[in-house]
Amino acid sequence: MTTAPRSDGDCLVCLWACSWHGLRQRHQQIMGRLGRSMPVLYVESPRDLWSSLRSVFRGQMQLRQLFWSREVEKGVHVFSPVVLFSLRRYPRLNRLYLRWLAARLRALARRLGFAKPVLWVSYPLAEPLVGALDEKFACYDCCDELTDLPPKMARIILDSEERLLRKVAAVFVTSEPLLQSLGARHPNVHLVPNAADVAHFVKAREENLPCPADLAALKKPLIGFIGSVQHWVDVGLITEGARRRPGWSWVIIGGIHKDISCFSGLPNVHLLGTKRYDELPAYLRQLDVCLVPFEPKPIVYAADPIKVYEYLAAGKPVVSTAIPRLRVFGDAVRIATGPEEFVAQIERALAEDSDEAARRRMAIASGHSWDSRVKQILAVWNACAAADRKRQ
Repeated sequence: MTTAPRSDGDCLVCLWACSWHGLRQRHQQIMGRLGRSMPVLYVESPRDLWSSLRSVFRGQMQLRQLFWSREVEKGVHVFSPVVLFSLRRYPRLNRLYLRWLAARLRALARRLGFAKPVLWVSYPLAEPLVGALDEKFACYDCCDELTDLPPKMARIILDSEERLLRKVAAVFVTSEPLLQSLGARHPNVHLVPNAADVAHFVKAREENLPCPADLAALKKPLIGFIGSVQHWVDVGLITEGARRRPGWSWVIIGGIHKDISCFSGLPNVHLLGTKRYDELPAYLRQLDVCLVPFEPKPIVYAADPIKVYEYLAAGKPVVSTAIPRLRVFGDAVRIATGPEEFVAQIERALAEDSDEAARRRMAIASGHSWDSRVKQILAVWNACAAADRKRQ
């Protein structure tokens, strides 16, 4: 990977990130690439003690990660802090906890040889840590609409975000609605959308990829959703599609985090569970149409689903509900409103798919790689560092 020039001694602390060993998302993709050119301390979002111990027993993390960091890949050191109470519900306790965490992170930074790191803040509740780690400067990466929460929680998060915006040198956002919202509140906001690990997902076009055993017996066509079934996933829409087209196999690959009782009695809906990241190309190869069935919610309006980039990198037809960010893909992503149009768009995608159409989709995805996103980020950081030197 070619990156913008960096000065010697650069290091990075990523705060409040998603679990390194969970779904391979924006945080891991960006930090893994930055770790090739600078050391990264990847601080996961604090988890309760029992969740952390379960991860240790399952082999997903080492016990030492609760106290020290562990190098998980070249240049990336993961620390998994533990907390005994809800940081959202008890903001005063949260501030006391963060004072302890700041001291812990300073000790970790010294042990890793970090001096004046850049801070990457992934969630507003980490705001008190900005200014407590002797950083060169800080930036805020906003991936979601944060008001889609119960009112009390939303107020706590938004108050933290307001304070955070006064502290950071730059803000990165993933969609135009977020750019519009945060651009009115900070002078240095940059649109850095999500992307795909193109080289990984293009493997779905390899003819020698074996068919996964849990797909082999399913009737074609295979209509699939890959990702975590969270509250914004429209399981009712999938249910209605499965009822209208009982001859299609509707496949869900990912963890379930909402009520799916609507799937009861539908033998053509298949829940395959979570798969490893390295297994996903083999599953994508077998899918005939890939879905983004999201409900019309504020968090969806501002979303930039990573799965769309990955579907396209695999050359797959995509049918989605209406999400503003997806307009950038033109007719490569078919948009549907309501069950009738949803099924009709899937039928068109099945009828009109071809090798040439797959190549067009892959060509679109190639312009949206994580490597290119990291170049954007580094260019902004270089400008921030130059401005900091001028002030000194």
